[in-house]
Amino acid sequence: MSSTTASTARLAVTDADLAPAIAARWSPRSFDEHATVDKSAIAAAIEAARWAPSAFNSQPWRFVIGRRGEDGRRGAIFDRVLPHLTAFNQAWVHRAGLVIVNAAYIEADGHTLPTAAYDLGLAVANQTLQLQYDGYDTHQISGIDASGLHDEFELPDEMQVFTVTVAGRHASPDQLDEGAREREVAPRVRRGSDELVLLSD
Repeated sequence: MSSTTASTARLAVTDADLAPAIAARWSPRSFDEHATVDKSAIAAAIEAARWAPSAFNSQPWRFVIGRRGEDGRRGAIFDRVLPHLTAFNQAWVHRAGLVIVNAAYIEADGHTLPTAAYDLGLAVANQTLQLQYDGYDTHQISGIDASGLHDEFELPDEMQVFTVTVAGRHASPDQLDEGAREREVAPRVRRGSDELVLLSD
């Protein structure tokens, strides 16, 4: 089931036809604080991450999920995540419907997993596109206290927290402060493909 979001108005202008979920994906900061993310959509997002590729099929990714309940109130895990975000991010993330702490095992059986961050990134990308497909907008943030989140949720020493995914339903940018509001409505820009490809036959 594919649905559209407020992102549709900000579709990427692409040089090739893309899957709709890719073209529509962007990173809003303005979320509807009364909207929830369906449990079925969360389950689908985790399933999408589960089927991401990883080196030697190591599947090092792990997630801590905090959601807004059907009553509109943030859950306990959500509220435990918030203090470990930068002040700038706390100012808007509190309105979202979902936060996901993205972590990965960087060691296993006494051996370093050199591609753990890469593998986690693939899983989070799958998760992001699944949420977009199901009608939710997402924003990936690195403005976090990773060690604080690690300790907050008593994660094992072999695991590292990398980022947090924020998801929900987009809302009017008018609720943001001036700086964030300007970013919210700024034109979408990307490097040209000719700059990305170093060599090609």
